[in-house]
Formats: sequence, structure tokens, C-alpha cells
Amino acid sequence: MYYTNSRWKKFKNGIQHSNFKLYLVILLILAVIIAFTFANSELISNMISSDKQGQNGEEGSVIPTESATEPTTFISQNYSYFISINKAENFITVYKTKANGERESAFKTFRCSVNPSVSTGTYKTYEKNIWRALSTGGYGQYSTRISSDCYIHSVPYYSQNSNALNINAYNNLGNPAKVGSIYLASADAQWIFENCALDTGVEVYEKSGEAPEIALAEHATLSKNNGYDPTDTSLNITPVPTQINYMTGVNDHSIPLGSVYNMWDGVYAVDKNGNDITSYITVTGSVNTNVTGTYTLIYHLKDNFGTDLAYYSYVTVY
Repeated sequence: MYYTNSRWKKFKNGIQHSNFKLYLVILLILAVIIAFTFANSELISNMISSDKQGQNGEEGSVIPTESATEPTTFISQNYSYFISINKAENFITVYKTKANGERESAFKTFRCSVNPSVSTGTYKTYEKNIWRALSTGGYGQYSTRISSDCYIHSVPYYSQNSNALNINAYNNLGNPAKVGSIYLASADAQWIFENCALDTGVEVYEKSGEAPEIALAEHATLSKNNGYDPTDTSLNITPVPTQINYMTGVNDHSIPLGSVYNMWDGVYAVDKNGNDITSYITVTGSVNTNVTGTYTLIYHLKDNFGTDLAYYSYVTVY
């Protein structure tokens, strides 16, 4: 009996002269937190999912609200555009689409050349490169991949140089392609590259005699001594004379409606010699802070040593 009472006294003294009460309070707080978490697990999951959508790249963009009445330059979620390619008549129609995937009226039409090896069917865009080597030889600019061996790209070039255009391929636009996959004029390939997000739906079909919903402009051929695509906007980008080391500071942002936004905040570039070359950066796109939506800015930087950068920034106005 004495042994039992002694143990009880020691236990009581331990409680009175230790941090037992503090530990008890901590345990109670933890129990409340765990109970709250289980009770609100679905709400927390939805909050995390929404946060990830706002931070991701193209696949995480936010749909603009129905109140947006002004035209914007945003890349919305993956179903904002649909690309339809008539292989028989060699033209591309881009449709705007609704949130449920339903197509609206034709938005743009481009003249193209489709290689006979390209299979008809449905695809989705899933990779982009400013320059890509083509299996048939040469290089395509503003390449958007739709299958393991098929790309939408510019008229082929003999090298990764805007002044090394394949003139015969350019003059052949609107007829079946002999090189590349599906090629367009540089500016048209660039529009798809910059405005059609990853996972955009694509269909390749054949319908002889079909006229494009939006008439195509006349195609002017080039003389043999011309080495560049006259629509190529990269010709207006001044290359860095030294070798690029890095460009940084291009991030995604979420900003309130009506706020002030500076697309250059934190953006800079440095060459291999440690010199500031930020002034050579050019930006495609704009942000209208008075209209909700997700806008795309593309920061371009290239040098004379073969480096050609295009960094994306998605700015969500909410």
C-alpha cells in the first residue's frame, strides 16, 4: 500500500511542478485543428486547386468573366481556340470556342502547306519551340507540336537563321508541302505559337473544293535572291552582340481589376561578360487591367551566337 501511495504522490507533484498543463493545452489545440481539418477537407482541397490554377502556366489560366466586353490579347484555358486544317485545300481555320468546347464562328484563316504524310484525325497541341529541326531537313520557326512526328511551324529555313529561308517552300504556300509537316508564313505560325495554348484541339481533315470561311489574301511570291520571310517579326528584334548568359524575372502574376501593373518589374538579362542586356528584351502582348482575364506576355531575347529565348508570363486580372 505504501508503494502505491508513494507513486501517486510523485505523480501529483510532477503535475504541479512541471509543464504538464502546458502540454495538455497544446494537445487540446491539436485536437481542435485535426477535427476542423477533417470537417472541412473538401473546402481546403478546392482552395488548393484554385490556387494551383492561378499559378500554373498555360494549363492553369483562368477564363475571363462574361462581363469582359472589350477584346483582349489573353490566352484563356485550353478550349479558347480550336484549329481546323483542311489538308486537301491547304488552309487553316482558327475558331474561338466557348467554355463547353462549342465552336463559335471562324476567327482567323491562314494559308498553309500540308505534307501528304500528315494523317487526318484529331490532335492536341503539347509542345512549343522557337526553332525545331525538321525530319525532312531544315528548321521550322515557331513550332507547335500536335503529334510525335507532326508540327505546325513556319516555312522551313535551311538553318536557325531568319535570313536562311527556303524560298521554294515559301512560294509553294497553299500547295502540298514537300518539306516539313504543316507550314505557314512566319507571322501566321507565330500567331498560333503565341495565342493557342497547350492542349488546344486540332483536327486535320480533307474536303476538296471547300472555301475558307474568311477569304485568304493573295499570296505574293518571293524572288530567288530574297532570303527571308517578309512577315517574320523576329527580323525587327535587335540581337545581343555578345553571348546571352540568362534572362530572369519573368513570372506569372494575379492582380486586382483596375490596379497598376508594370510588365518590366524584376525583369532583366545578363550576358556572359556580366553586362546588363535588359534593353535588348522585347515583349509581345499587353495587359488591360480594366478587363478581367488572363493575359499572355512573351519576353523575347536572342543573340548572334544561336541563343533565342521566349519566356512566357501569364497575368491574371481578377
